[in-house]
Amino acid sequence: MADNNSNGKGFMGILWDAVSGFFTIGFEKVWTNYLETTWKGYNTLTEKFNDWMANIDDNLWWDFTNFMHDHEWIDDETRNDLNTLSELTFPFNLLAYTVASGGLLTTWLKQLMFAAGADQRRRLFTKYEPVDIDASALLSASLLAPEKKEEIKVILKSLGYGDDQIDLLFTAITKAYDEGTIRTLYLRGVLSDEQMIARMKELGFTTEKIAEIKEAWPIIPGAGDLFHLVAKEAFEPDIIKHYGYDEEFPVDQIKWLKMQGISEDWARKYWYAHWETPSIQAGYEMLHRNVIDYKELNDLFRTIEIPPFWRDKLTKIAFMPYTRVDTRRMHNAGVLSTEELINAYMDVGYDLEHATKMTEFTITYNADSGKKLTKAQIVNGFDEYLLTYNEAKTMLTTIKYTEDQADFILTFTEYERTKKYNATVEKTIKKRFLLSLITEAQTRDKLNELNLPGEKVVILLNQWTLDKYDN
Repeated sequence: MADNNSNGKGFMGILWDAVSGFFTIGFEKVWTNYLETTWKGYNTLTEKFNDWMANIDDNLWWDFTNFMHDHEWIDDETRNDLNTLSELTFPFNLLAYTVASGGLLTTWLKQLMFAAGADQRRRLFTKYEPVDIDASALLSASLLAPEKKEEIKVILKSLGYGDDQIDLLFTAITKAYDEGTIRTLYLRGVLSDEQMIARMKELGFTTEKIAEIKEAWPIIPGAGDLFHLVAKEAFEPDIIKHYGYDEEFPVDQIKWLKMQGISEDWARKYWYAHWETPSIQAGYEMLHRNVIDYKELNDLFRTIEIPPFWRDKLTKIAFMPYTRVDTRRMHNAGVLSTEELINAYMDVGYDLEHATKMTEFTITYNADSGKKLTKAQIVNGFDEYLLTYNEAKTMLTTIKYTEDQADFILTFTEYERTKKYNATVEKTIKKRFLLSLITEAQTRDKLNELNLPGEKVVILLNQWTLDKYDN
């Protein structure tokens, strides 16, 4: 007997339950086995693929990168960088290989297609003229060809510019003066103050900044010029007036100098400094003749930049010292003491040793004004350079020698003195030659400098060469 539920559903309900139960049981069995079987297959495939990719040969990367390098798609550095990706593990090595190879091949194909389509692009561009000219190029063309201005306006309208915009574009290409040109035109009087301000505003300067910039336009001498002006006493009113530095100033030049930015004040200072000053020797000469005084000589030292330390010292040597003849006579007259006699000889250039000997000579000479010096004393004084040729000759003539005799005596003394000197030099040359410090040619040159006869030079060289071999 059927239960109450069966009775309640009826025949169709019982039939539906039976059919749906059959399919439910069948689906559950089939689907459960399908999922289990599929998952096992996926795991097996993945494991095998992992094993294959894990053991992938590095040659795959190297073959790929070498191919790219051989066809000049990549350089050495890029190839080395790509080869480092072969060290990645699965799946990253596969991903890197796919991206790198695919990317490079895609890029190469794009470039190839671009190059292959070049002729076609040219034909299409020629036919349809798709490129619009740049507006800035059009504006530049209007400056070079003003007669095409209306044509250029039509083109600008086709580019989408309105009439007002086109007018602004033409205004924008109008060149403004640069600051240097504005300054030059203003200083030369071409531009008034109002015009100068207007031109400066075209460059973007405000009224306040224009006033500041204007203050920098006049020229101020550089450091080098300022030092020169100071050195030439251009800032010393007393010096300028006393020595007439301000005289003969060419007033007509002020106009032209102002156009360069140089004020009248600086123009006058440059004029003060342009004068040439006398030399120290000329200053001495003027002092000797009472043309200038000591203060003016000191001003000259100052003007030619002699430091204060040297000025009084240079003044002290402005006058001539006693001559040697005057010194002897003044000593003989008792005007000069022995100490003053030494100083007098030092004043004309003798050092202490030679001045002392000259003093001894003078004392001996003046010991007895009636006693005459002997020939030997005069010749010895000449030989020791205590007397000049003319002084010695005068003394010899005073002791009854004729001028010819005096010339012979002094010439022979000079010869003996030169001979003695040459002998010393020959000895030195010989020593250097024997020690191989100089060559034979150098030795000959040095002997010739002594004005020796050529025959003697040859004899000396032959003798010294034999001495050199003997040693």
